[in-house]
Amino acid sequence: MDKANAVRLFPQAGDSLIQWIDEWADRRMLAACPAGLLEPMGVRAKVKALIKARFDALEPHKEAVRRAMVA
Repeated sequence: MDKANAVRLFPQAGDSLIQWIDEWADRRMLAACPAGLLEPMGVRAKVKALIKARFDALEPHKEAVRRAMVA
């Protein structure tokens, strides 16, 4: 991606990018765990399923997430 597009898409630089990734991961997590799947589960099982779905979504981008966490 060229610099002009990066600045347009992420005007606050790294903060904008991290926010976008966070929202993207939330959407992926919720898509992987629809309400019908979660409804019969207890609270612990729901939390576990949601966390696993979020980690699964971020797995291919593990190095980028690691770098974002230390920035």
